[in-house]
Amino acid sequence: LLVFPCFLALFTMGGNSDGQPCKFPFKFQSKTYDGCTTEGRQDGYRWCGTTEDYDRDKKFGFCPETAMSTVGGNSEGAPCVFPFTFLGNKYDACTSSGRQDGKMWCSTTSSYDEDRKWGFCPDQGYSLFLVAAHEFGHAMGLEHSEDPGALMAPIYTYTKHFRLSQDDIKGIQELY
Repeated sequence: LLVFPCFLALFTMGGNSDGQPCKFPFKFQSKTYDGCTTEGRQDGYRWCGTTEDYDRDKKFGFCPETAMSTVGGNSEGAPCVFPFTFLGNKYDACTSSGRQDGKMWCSTTSSYDEDRKWGFCPDQGYSLFLVAAHEFGHAMGLEHSEDPGALMAPIYTYTKHFRLSQDDIKGIQELY
């Protein structure tokens, strides 16, 4: 059994918890929830408590809409739209085209060329090497990085051709 504690959390968007992950189970109006809910909302948005007791702490965030909700980019977690057009080419899946870092991304409208709306694809599988390197970074004393491209970023992003970011290098040099 492999456990990736930093990467399997369901990180929220919006709300009042600054992107903190959902805390399951959580309590809302004296009822326990093991997943995101729309209870208590008139707009239908799925949300979760980011502490074990929303009734007490009033901390929450919105859950990603679907498994293909994007991370980062400029679309605020909107889901990928397939097919989409980028530089005149049609894509039916996430791509790393146009990026030098190998990160997979998608358009969140049918035409990136027209709308320029995009986000990173959240789950392209796990690289055991990257997960192990991230956890080893913690063992060496590194905290999570605010640089989304860093190995020590709190949210895992699949990368085909990984390179350490300057933030990762600076962090380990400061410790050792």
